[in-house]
Amino acid sequence: MALATPAYRWSLVPVLTAAGFVSGVYTEMVISPMRYGTANPYPFTFFGSLSLGLALCAVLWAFGFVPSGKAAATLVAATIAVHLILDFAIGGHLVDPLIVDVTLPIVGRVFLWQLVEHFLVAVVLYSAFLLVLVPGRRKLWTLLVTPVCAVLTVAVVFSLVELAAALVVNSSILSFTTQATQACFLAVALALAGAETRTPQKRFALLYVQLGYLVAVFAGTDRFAR
Repeated sequence: MALATPAYRWSLVPVLTAAGFVSGVYTEMVISPMRYGTANPYPFTFFGSLSLGLALCAVLWAFGFVPSGKAAATLVAATIAVHLILDFAIGGHLVDPLIVDVTLPIVGRVFLWQLVEHFLVAVVLYSAFLLVLVPGRRKLWTLLVTPVCAVLTVAVVFSLVELAAALVVNSSILSFTTQATQACFLAVALALAGAETRTPQKRFALLYVQLGYLVAVFAGTDRFAR
């Protein structure tokens, strides 16, 4: 493992953002039927967050940032876990005190819970990735980088929703807007923290896993919708 050059780290930003966008569009167009006709949100959340985790790890693996298959599995599991825990909190009515209107200059009028939800998911997601991928001596960067990137994520997501109010853009936690923004600022956090890289073996191995997953879920949800 060697410390990646700044140029190499920053080149990750557009690629990871595109991966998050593709995962988000796929989630909204293919996986979202799992929400219809059922009061159980967990299948949608599981498969949607699995899509995001695989997309992020496929790109990071290809760039050489993920050191092993075990690390990749840990990061995918962390992505799923943070979203499922969020659903448990909502289902248990733990967030009810935060469901109040607030009006902010940049993001407009939103529920306070929406802001807290996006911040918590972003800060936990970024922290998990940085703790696994950033060398030991640089892990303290997570204390500074992740909260700042999480705040910027919230600001960008809700600013986009406010600006594109007439378009099909929403701020749900697994929307394409959110997934693309989270992927973007995850890449920024990794670039700032100084992640190490290795020469990847089977560079596109996780991409093939991701493609297989997309095909399998498409076939399953198509049968489910029928």
